[in-house]
Amino acid sequence: QVPAEARVRVHRFKAGDKARLIAFERNVEYKMREELAQVGGNEALEKPLTFTAKLSAPGHVVNLRTGEKIGQASEFKVDLDPWQPSLFAVLPEEPAGDVVTALLTSLAPQ
Repeated sequence: QVPAEARVRVHRFKAGDKARLIAFERNVEYKMREELAQVGGNEALEKPLTFTAKLSAPGHVVNLRTGEKIGQASEFKVDLDPWQPSLFAVLPEEPAGDVVTALLTSLAPQ
């Protein structure tokens, strides 16, 4: 869950049986014409934003952009850049070593 007033789009994915992947992005709207001009009123969406995301079930949270292991949590702080999504993994157990490598290894067929 994210605050509705933040106007953040949330994408949720599953990686294997246990890992959850979450992406947060700003919802800048565009006119659908050749010049792709922005719809008026997007100024607030073009600024960085910090908010607290709440999980439906706790897990070990890792920021996939920075590699920071946030730890076991049911909510965590998100610093959202207006031009690129924030990416997180929520794992059932604390990952050892590089998280991306651990995720790929866990998804590989046995």
